[in-house]
Amino acid sequence: MLRIRRPDIKKPVRQANRTYDKTVHEHSEENLKRIIQIEGEVYPVALQTMQYFSDWDDLAGYCECSQEELKVWVTDDFYCLLAVHPDYVEFVDLCSKVKNTPLLRVVDWALKYNRPFIMDCRETTSYRMILALEKAGKIEIEKDRPYTKGGEPFHDLKIIPKMTVKDDEHSMTPSLGR
Repeated sequence: MLRIRRPDIKKPVRQANRTYDKTVHEHSEENLKRIIQIEGEVYPVALQTMQYFSDWDDLAGYCECSQEELKVWVTDDFYCLLAVHPDYVEFVDLCSKVKNTPLLRVVDWALKYNRPFIMDCRETTSYRMILALEKAGKIEIEKDRPYTKGGEPFHDLKIIPKMTVKDDEHSMTPSLGR
């Protein structure tokens, strides 16, 4: 017997995949508002820094870079801010309203600049993910300096990539010893 599948019956698509596929990298007014909104919803008041920013110059100043060096990845639930300097990439902020942040994709995105990166990680969130990436052999933590901010434990990190990313791919490939 031939079975005909009804087109309206489909496997549900996970919301996180739908959201993360709608990534935006432009410096638009809408994206700036979205970044400020997500920060206000996720961070405690003591850790909020962008709530009164009015334009991309304010954000670039906070990131200590020019607008050209400021790279953003914004979705409805997530943002990442990178400051791409000549010798390194700084993860200025990584903030998500959902627990399943696509950290490997974010690291892939940073690795395309082929430079070491620095970041400050909350011990209770992104630091655990970074330790998992190190354990998996994808990165090496060269410097790890613990400190406290807003009553929460943080880590000041310098990370050396053990992987590089080809521009036309979205997955990590082994580094050639760079």
